[in-house]
Amino acid sequence: MTIACIATHLEPGGITEVEQSLATAFMLADSFSAHLSTLIFPVDVGAATADVTEQELAALETQTAVYARDTAERRGVSIDIRPRSSFRFGIGEVLADQIRVSDLGLIMIGAGHGYGQKFLLEGAVFDSGRPVMLVPAQAPLLRLPRRIVIGWDATPAAVRALHGAMPLILRCEEAFVVTVTDDKELREGQSGIELTRLLTRHGVKSTFVSPRKEGASVLNTLCRTARECHAELLTLGAVRHAPIHELVYGSATKDIFMGQAQFAAIVAA
Repeated sequence: MTIACIATHLEPGGITEVEQSLATAFMLADSFSAHLSTLIFPVDVGAATADVTEQELAALETQTAVYARDTAERRGVSIDIRPRSSFRFGIGEVLADQIRVSDLGLIMIGAGHGYGQKFLLEGAVFDSGRPVMLVPAQAPLLRLPRRIVIGWDATPAAVRALHGAMPLILRCEEAFVVTVTDDKELREGQSGIELTRLLTRHGVKSTFVSPRKEGASVLNTLCRTARECHAELLTLGAVRHAPIHELVYGSATKDIFMGQAQFAAIVAA
């Protein structure tokens, strides 16, 4: 299992912003000899570009493409740069189109993001049909993770996230299959212990962990466990809940979309 093509989004900006935003993408491309397909367009147009004319924005996008291409050339990474392909569809749909024909999507989650990034994340995760890596902008993944926490509730989404992350899992030193025991009841035969046996057959050292929430959210429990295990990456299934469900019960998916994870995470719906 490998990664041959990674689709990512890049916000228009200067050379420093470009290098920071593409740091994880370049690391993955280096590690897997993968191609990068990069879409450049602003996400929160109203707030970020209120005083910028269309001509100035176009010039900034062009300059951003030059920075990205030059940086990729220095790193020896294969890359193609694309503008937003259509204004008939939302930004999430535009990115989802590209992720569908890639092995992995990659999005950096910035602090204090607006509705634009929310639409981008929802489109990429729920409409692409592919695994998507979400990385906090303040904590980029700069090397392949040595330890990985697999959030496991035996749902189809968790299975898809697991298999989307397998190229990284197969290269890690240890994987931790984590089931939050007081979140939902699993039927007999769905235990994460069985998953550790599968991973062992793939040659991955794996351990089953079953923490309790104890009043915390599922995502916070997974992050706490990741810190205790010295892990650098999470995997978990993404579920689109009704708004009333998220209001009353909360949602790990909503929390990670809001940037509340302190770790990079591979999610799939």
